[in-house]
Amino acid sequence: MQVMLSEKAFPRLMAAFVDAAEQEPTLRDMLVGLTHRGRQPLRRVLTNARRRGELPDHADIELAIDLLTGPTFYQRFVTDEPFFDRRAARLVDHVLRAVGASCS
Repeated sequence: MQVMLSEKAFPRLMAAFVDAAEQEPTLRDMLVGLTHRGRQPLRRVLTNARRRGELPDHADIELAIDLLTGPTFYQRFVTDEPFFDRRAARLVDHVLRAVGASCS
């Protein structure tokens, strides 16, 4: 995924795909499936963190995934700026605190 996010053509291709998916049900279904599969790794990490007691039972995992992925895509697709590791680490820290993680 990191390679795709760094390619200049990818944002234009993704925007065209999302636009086409608004009009074509088959493409919409494909986009929904891709989005669901793309969220799975984060869902697994956060669910495992909940099982280990690092996230409270009431933590909204789907919202946490939205909060983690939204800024990344905004930065890449809207501002066309790279998303640096340092920024990613700060984002993760903020989101985990927001959903009630026991950060040490």
